[in-house]
Amino acid sequence: MGIIEYTESLPVISSIYGLTSKNTLRFPKYALGIGALVGAGILIRTGTGKRVFNELWEVGFSDKKGSSLPPQDKPLPTVFIDIEEVLLEKTWSFFILGYEYKIRPNAGAFLFQLSNEYEVVGISSMPNEISNEILKVLDPYGCIKYRMYLPNREKLDLNCVNRDRRSIIRIRNCKTSGENDLCIDKWNDNLQINSDTLMNTLDFLLNLKQLESSDFRHVIKSYKNKNFESAYGEIQRSIYPASRQYFLFKTPNGVEEKIKSINRSRIEEYETAREYIENKMKIHDIQNSNKR
Repeated sequence: MGIIEYTESLPVISSIYGLTSKNTLRFPKYALGIGALVGAGILIRTGTGKRVFNELWEVGFSDKKGSSLPPQDKPLPTVFIDIEEVLLEKTWSFFILGYEYKIRPNAGAFLFQLSNEYEVVGISSMPNEISNEILKVLDPYGCIKYRMYLPNREKLDLNCVNRDRRSIIRIRNCKTSGENDLCIDKWNDNLQINSDTLMNTLDFLLNLKQLESSDFRHVIKSYKNKNFESAYGEIQRSIYPASRQYFLFKTPNGVEEKIKSINRSRIEEYETAREYIENKMKIHDIQNSNKR
């Protein structure tokens, strides 16, 4: 499916072109001060306060294990992404007395390309008000098909999500024993490292779908207790052999350049599609204005 065909099939979201492309979001109003603690202590002593706190506990801290997803329109493998772990960096700021969320480089291209081949489910433990604001910037085109709120992401039970475990993969940045869990390197914006990890993970997922259709868990198991970036880098060298400069000699760093070229191409496809979508949205908005 071509880029133009794919973008035309995306749902119309009226707020897309009103968003800015900032990569840092701040939420100082969620810093809990002494006054709020005192007020909460007084409120919980009242009958209404107890009822409210019980409801908040039930909604925010219940023993949730995930939700059953609706049946698929067409069969696709499903990728679960821990949003806070994989796509964001969360840091406390004493300057604003709140959290700052930085979006990982190439997160937009990663989600856009991935959603063409996978059903994408985002997992978040953030309150809806915060996560909705972040996702407006992180995923303005609705590439994440379903958003699953889990106060404790460790309790997600993939047996409860109404999907075949053989075609599920969960992307995380912490080592786990889950047979569907793939651990990638944590991103650190201050150190400026792992900037290519998302695009290399995208390459892995696209190749996984093409080359392993029976059971993803066999492949995931081979990466357990290994550094994903290094282990998959070895596989990439066999998938993308270096071109030969001469008859017997390969071009120095040929494989790395080939991989970077593929990543750049995918990012450029996303940028082209994004420009196309936003232009379509502007035209749609102008047409609606003229009808009034």
